Amino acid sequence: MTYGEEGIRAMTLPYALDVTEVGAMQPVLTLDEALQIVDDKYNSIIMEGNYKIDKIEMAYTPIQQQNVTEAKIIPVWRFQTNHTLQYSAKNDSNEIVEMTDTSYILINALDGTELLHSNGDI
Repeated sequence: MTYGEEGIRAMTLPYALDVTEVGAMQPVLTLDEALQIVDDKYNSIIMEGNYKIDKIEMAYTPIQQQNVTEAKIIPVWRFQTNHTLQYSAKNDSNEIVEMTDTSYILINALDGTELLHSNGDI
């Protein structure tokens, strides 16, 4: 989806959607507010290594409703993160091995909650 100040400008999907309801325009979290939520999340847990945010996008994502054939499309801040750890190699304790795990954090831009993943789907 592409959007601007006036709302959604264009939408391209690999499947057809029937728009059944259009909500009122609502203010969304600023990037600074969303970054603070992510920062608070990582500062609230004990974690080895370092994390960094590689990519930030404002996007829309479908949230499945109780009726499995319906979804609500909401704005989200999407953060791609890399978590890097260093540890000693199994065969040679003097050798340092670095491992990086890439993941995504989705923050609901309407209410600031984190959207949790289930098998890669929201």
